[in-house]
Amino acid sequence: VLRMINYSKNGNELIINNTLVKFNYPIYKVVEFNGLLIVLLEFKNSDNPKDFYNAVYAISDTGDIVWQMEDVKRVLGTFEPDPLVNLAVSDNNLIAVDFCSRKYILNPNNGMIQNVQTGRW
Repeated sequence: VLRMINYSKNGNELIINNTLVKFNYPIYKVVEFNGLLIVLLEFKNSDNPKDFYNAVYAISDTGDIVWQMEDVKRVLGTFEPDPLVNLAVSDNNLIAVDFCSRKYILNPNNGMIQNVQTGRW
């Protein structure tokens, strides 16, 4: 039985079981997946886009950062990365979506990019 992780978020702070985890930017979204809290930071046009190319983090129930998403530049090659703007769980996949609607399928155990889907939806 998977138990829910007790947490709250306020601005750039995530509180998990009374442990504070601070990020450099506000938290946009938190999803619980495979016993971890997956956090996406919020991109605003005034921010440096480079800070959001891989702004997805997995946090344990003890407040430890387990992983940060792999650098998208490794899988995009010559294509210019874009800031991540959404995070979802679909068909038991963890998916990060960037500003150009590219979907990155993430390995939930280590944040490595398993697949990239591009195109129109």
